This record gives sequence, C-alpha cells and structure tokens, in this order.
Amino acid sequence: MKNSLVAQLLRLVATLIIICTACAAATQQTIYTFPPNGANGSNPMGGLIADSAGNLYGTTKTGGAYNFGTVYELLNDGSWTQKVLYNFAGYKNHDGEYPGAALVIDANGNLYGTTLQGGKGGGIAHGSGTAFMLSRNIGYRETIIHYFGGQAIFPTGIVMDTSGTLYVTVSQWKMGCCGSILRFFLNKAGAWAGSVLHNFGAYSGDGAGPTPGMVLDNSGNLYGTTIGGGANGYGTVFKLTRFTKKKKVTFTESVIYSFSYAGGANPEAAPVFDSSGNLYGTTVGGGDSNNDGVVYQLVPGNGTWTENVLHVFGSPGDGNQTSAGLIFDNAGNLYGTTPQGPSSDGVVFELSPTQDGPWTETILYTSPQGTGGTLNAPLLWDAPQASFFSTTAAGNSGAGTVYEITP
Repeated sequence: MKNSLVAQLLRLVATLIIICTACAAATQQTIYTFPPNGANGSNPMGGLIADSAGNLYGTTKTGGAYNFGTVYELLNDGSWTQKVLYNFAGYKNHDGEYPGAALVIDANGNLYGTTLQGGKGGGIAHGSGTAFMLSRNIGYRETIIHYFGGQAIFPTGIVMDTSGTLYVTVSQWKMGCCGSILRFFLNKAGAWAGSVLHNFGAYSGDGAGPTPGMVLDNSGNLYGTTIGGGANGYGTVFKLTRFTKKKKVTFTESVIYSFSYAGGANPEAAPVFDSSGNLYGTTVGGGDSNNDGVVYQLVPGNGTWTENVLHVFGSPGDGNQTSAGLIFDNAGNLYGTTPQGPSSDGVVFELSPTQDGPWTETILYTSPQGTGGTLNAPLLWDAPQASFFSTTAAGNSGAGTVYEITP
C-alpha cells in the first residue's frame, strides 16, 4: 500500500514537472492595453503587421472618435507608444465601419485594408463595406479604393502581390450565395480599377464563403479557404491559377481539397506555405467527435493534394476551435492561437515536427478564463527578437490588448 502511494505521488510530481515545463516554455508580456473608454479603439481583432523598423500596425473593430473602429500604430520606441492613425467615420460620411481583418503594407509604408460595413449603402443598413488605402506621405489620409454597396457584401480580407495589385475576399455577391474574389489595380490614369476573379458556388462542389486573406505562391497563383461548400459541405482549400496572355491577366479557380470532417471542418483562415510547397492551416471544427478542429498539412503530388492531420484539438489543457491561421519560425515549427479552451480563453501553441513523423504540441501560453480577453487573432513572427506579437479581443480588463510571447 505504501509503495503504491509513493508510486502515485511520483507519477503526480512527474506530471506536474511536465506541465510546468510546458507553461514555462514561453513568457507573455502585455505591451499595450486599450483603455476601457474606447477612445484609442476597442476590440483589436485582425492581427498585426510590422514595417522595416519594427513598428506594429493594426485595426480595432470598434471604438475611436466615431465608434466605427480605427487604424493604429504601436511605435517601437522602447515603450510601444500607441497612436491612432485613422478613425473610421461611418456610412453617413461615406466612410467605412468595423475593420475586422489585418492590414497590408507596401514598400512606401502605405496601408491597405477593408471594412465589413460602411460606404454608400447599396440597400444594406450601414452600407456593404469598403476597401481603403491610407497614404503615409500625406499623414495617413484615406483613399477609398472601392465602395461595395449594391455589389459585394462584407469584404473580409485583403492581400497584395509584388506588383501592388490587391485581392479582396467578400462573403457574398449580389445578395446571393457564396462570396467572391475581387482584384484591384491602378490603371494608366492612376485610378483604382477592379474586376471579379471568381464567384463561388459557380459549379457543383465549389466552395462557399471565402475566409479572410489568401496566400500567393512564387508564380502569382492565389490559395485560400472557404468555410463551407466543397464535395462534403465542410469547406475547401481553393486555388486561383494565374494566366498571362498578351499582357492580359486572368485567373481560373479550382478546388484542390474538400474537407471531410475527420480531416477537419470549416476552415476560417488562409493556409501558409512551407519551403517545400506544402500547405498548412487550421479548421474550426471536425477531427473527432468533440468537433474542436485540427491543424492540417496538404502535400501536392501528381496533380492532387493529400491531407495529413498534424493535430486534433480538444485534449485536457489544449485549445479548441481556432479561427486564426498559422505561422512558421526559422526552424520550421508552427505556431498559432485558439480563441478558447476547456477552461481558458485560449492558448498559444507550438507544433514541432519529429524524426518519426508525428508533430508534437507544446502549449506556450494559456489565457485565464474571463480576464484577459480571447486569443482570437493570428500571431506575427518577429525574427530579430525571436518572439511573437498578437492581439486579444476585449475582456474584463479593458477594450483589448496587444501582447508579446517569447518562447
């Protein structure tokens, strides 16, 4: 009896050591807390980008001078000074409302983004959204690239290729089904022009509801996900193949993978590439009976893509139902966030490959439940500092935070 009790205690100590080692694998530091009054913005939900000097830029979905959201900068001056660069003024002023996705930045420091609503109405209360540019050399003055009123509804994200062309995902098209991908570029007159690259639901098995953002390969092809549709109804990974003929650029869409529940269901973020051309991403649901989502890998070969499930969320202490994308560090490890867990407001996790093939998960940080806000946004890898930056939506402690994780 005594030996059995000793053995149980030793196992408990060993377990606690493992848990504490995982908890101590990273340090978390809050570098900015948005004030509860919302004057500097509230609910920073879209993640962060950085310029060459290490300054951070992001959006808040609400708050600011008109409570329609902001674009802000965190100056890398040793104390992370926050400055609101732009206050969205709302549809009554023909401006955007509620930016919910990450920005993109060009070589000149100009910022580009989307708002979920606002603009010029188009039959939708508070408008159908905008794509915008903030010009750095004139004090971040706004230019509306496109008003989506009466055409597309709820633009959800934006990416830019090396030529400065913008690609925007929208969740619906002409009050109908399934969403679209649009392309915007500067024409010879210096004005923004656009075209529709694809309307989803165009054929049986096509995706429905493109999620925010896409990723480009070295040939200018675009890859993204849809939350629904596909052969099984659980969402897709799609490819927009680029063709150039006599200087005219066109794109053809194809579904390269349909999710099957066991391999994950309902992705809500764009995939990422590794150096070998494999794609990695997350799903909100599926994987097993818990429906907590997965991390997946797609490997190309012979014209098809094969899925490997790298991790199924939902075990004790793990996160679940992640809606954010993944990033790689310099060593090839994957990192991401989940907005919740069985007893938390989310975790920051690391997935590392092993020689035997399986990937192992380490929980780097757990957000206490009901205190710090949910870990809803993707991470930003800061290679010089070997750390990550991200945001949390508003919690009991204020209107949201920006935090740093150092493994």
